[in-house]
Amino acid sequence: MTPLSHRKSPVRPAFKNGSNADNSMGFELSADLAEICGIHAGDGYMRGRGGHYELDISGHVEERPYYDEHIVLLFQRVFEKEIRAKYFPSRNTYGCSICGKKICSFMHSLGFPFGAKSAIVEIPKFIFDSHDPEFYKRFLRGLFDTDGFIHFKRQKGESYSEYRKTHNCYPVLGLSVISKPLFEGVQKLLSALNFNYQAYIFPRRNTNWGADHRILMSGTENLLHWIKDIGFANPSKLSRFLIWSEYGHCPPYTTYAQRKQILDKALDVESLY
Repeated sequence: MTPLSHRKSPVRPAFKNGSNADNSMGFELSADLAEICGIHAGDGYMRGRGGHYELDISGHVEERPYYDEHIVLLFQRVFEKEIRAKYFPSRNTYGCSICGKKICSFMHSLGFPFGAKSAIVEIPKFIFDSHDPEFYKRFLRGLFDTDGFIHFKRQKGESYSEYRKTHNCYPVLGLSVISKPLFEGVQKLLSALNFNYQAYIFPRRNTNWGADHRILMSGTENLLHWIKDIGFANPSKLSRFLIWSEYGHCPPYTTYAQRKQILDKALDVESLY
């Protein structure tokens, strides 16, 4: 497993996707919209057949607070349309859907396809063209809040203490996507924001999905940089950081409910090892 890149110095983004945003629809090309684009790139799906237009965003049921307290308000602020999040029993997810040709056509004009997008989705051109670090940060926050991960690893080797060998102390932020254009675009944003990352491509066997494109940002410096400049709006992911910040480690394979109990001092963090 060899990293494709390991970039730290800033670069001028020069990524083009040919999108042609339709500003005549009255929606502002804002940092809020950039975050929505990151959310949609991660967990979104858009339909536009037979006169029915729908933008669907949904994720794990334990992320309900993220949808109720952040995504709904963000979408209402940008699109000025009242929406409600709900549980989708057929797929056991929680999220929201927005119906309407105007919003879907606008998102399509930004470059988002109707139908399956996992292998072709990319970062909208207006984000790069803005040359605005806040747009970069907000897109990344939306994408990592929905499709990224944060976990903490145990460390091996004689140089590490017994504590670090038995507790999950070492932070890793990551993202795994199918789309090569999205993979390349995220690297450009991270480089522009001075993140130190590693990028890998793993071939997938017996699948039509192609390769798995993975980006990893490891270590305390990267994590603190992320929290300071980008942060998490998703409480489920933020809770892992808060436990690590409080105890110096975060147990693996915990639920959001367990992590809330740990933070409320109702559950002994050591009991989960």
